[in-house]
Amino acid sequence: MRILLLIFLLLAGKTNAQSEQRLHAIVNAYYQIGLFNGNVHITEKGKTIFMRSYGYADMSAGRKNTAATRFNAYSITKPVTATVLLKLVAEGKLNLHQRLSSFYPSLPGSDSITIRHLLSHTSGIYNYNNDFSMPVGSEKEMIDWLEEKPLDFKPGSQFRYSNTGYFLLGFIIEKVTGISYEAAVRQYVLSPAGMHESGFDLRTVSDGKKAKGYIYINGKKSEEAPVWDYRELYSAGGMYTTTADLQRFHRVLQDGKILPDSLMQLSYTAYQKNYGLGWFVDSIAGKKIVSHSGGATGFRSYLIRDVANDICIVLLSNSEMSDIVVLRNKLLAELNGQPYDLPKNIKRLQQNFYKYEGAYNITNSLTLYLHRAKSMLMATTNKGRSSVLLPAGKDAMMIEAIGAYLSFKNDSLIFSQKGETVTVPRLKAGWGITGSATENGWGGRDVEMQREGKKWIARKVILKKGVIKFRYNNDWVLNYGQSNALYLCKDGKDIKVAPGTYKIVLDLTDEDKVQLHLLKE
Repeated sequence: MRILLLIFLLLAGKTNAQSEQRLHAIVNAYYQIGLFNGNVHITEKGKTIFMRSYGYADMSAGRKNTAATRFNAYSITKPVTATVLLKLVAEGKLNLHQRLSSFYPSLPGSDSITIRHLLSHTSGIYNYNNDFSMPVGSEKEMIDWLEEKPLDFKPGSQFRYSNTGYFLLGFIIEKVTGISYEAAVRQYVLSPAGMHESGFDLRTVSDGKKAKGYIYINGKKSEEAPVWDYRELYSAGGMYTTTADLQRFHRVLQDGKILPDSLMQLSYTAYQKNYGLGWFVDSIAGKKIVSHSGGATGFRSYLIRDVANDICIVLLSNSEMSDIVVLRNKLLAELNGQPYDLPKNIKRLQQNFYKYEGAYNITNSLTLYLHRAKSMLMATTNKGRSSVLLPAGKDAMMIEAIGAYLSFKNDSLIFSQKGETVTVPRLKAGWGITGSATENGWGGRDVEMQREGKKWIARKVILKKGVIKFRYNNDWVLNYGQSNALYLCKDGKDIKVAPGTYKIVLDLTDEDKVQLHLLKE
């Protein structure tokens, strides 16, 4: 009997080690090509089955990520905010059907908007992400501003993700509890869960304990991201945390230590689209998954929970380029015993396919741009969605996040997705100059430039006093503006110019050091 038990334990240990190796192979494949940089922590029934750190918390200091590194969680703050609201409901201090008018009677539609609508993103209230124009300095400023904004739709009739709604929930928490939002979160969630490595406003954490946010990290190349003011995040996205602390959050919810099962099940019930009360609700491999991601300047995050099987995956990354949705899918496929592929040599793809850069009209309303960015080959649509292109065979590549495959014949793109294939020619597009200093101004046709190697040149261009920018295909999807005194950058600032006649050179020889030459003629 002892021999059989020993054999069983040895086999179990071998199986666990093999599973850990496969999970590492998945994450490492994306780390190696610059599509993940951060921490991963996976548990099953309360036991850690995988936990590793990848890459740097601070490139300039040479400091690597560790299990204790704090990251901005951004919108993972929302299920925490929702948990506090539901705890107040459980205590009888709030009602899910309570009207917003009991707190803010001056807001449009407040008699029709409930707490439940705010939690489920179905309130119709104006979303400040539309143009980031909402003042966030104080509650009064925000409410005064929202009073002038009509509802986008009838409350409860549609789903539209709304940070504004979760800002209001933070203010409501303060009104009901009589303490600050941050103090209420600590009282109702962080302290009961033992989440002592979590808090608000990552700027307040000492440098040695936190990750620095990056636009991208790829090998030895990187670009730091700007740091957002906590007031722009608040109860919609202001938390920082660690992977271990988010596992503790999962544990207290799983064990019913904060909320009764009836409210938990209510929060896991999708209302409009696939959103419940603070959670996205999906079915993957026949299993119900509740999750929430987060993403803004410098960071990407994901909390994924298989509640029925008590499995939790936490991904925290300090690189905006991280493809955490694809990484989630691969990790779940491994845990569920489903097949998956890992990305191949991306350098070979870059060498072979840079010649296909350009614009392609997939449909009358959808233009796909293939371009270089941050040492990657990217696909960006005219609707703003951007994805990294990965190899998918000898002469093909794929947009993994949407299951689309691309190949080329002569100068045409063959685009396949969900069993449908279209072949479209490359557009005769190029870089041009726009701005108030040009003859046609911002609203007219761009000044055309001619390609000469890796430079684009326009001669005898008459400019007035004003500003210019460069854009591709008379579209703002790809554009360059001023970064500093020496170089331009994507989506940069307007470039001031003096009146005169110029030879204008946009030098794309080094994508990380794009240069502008204004030569008077």
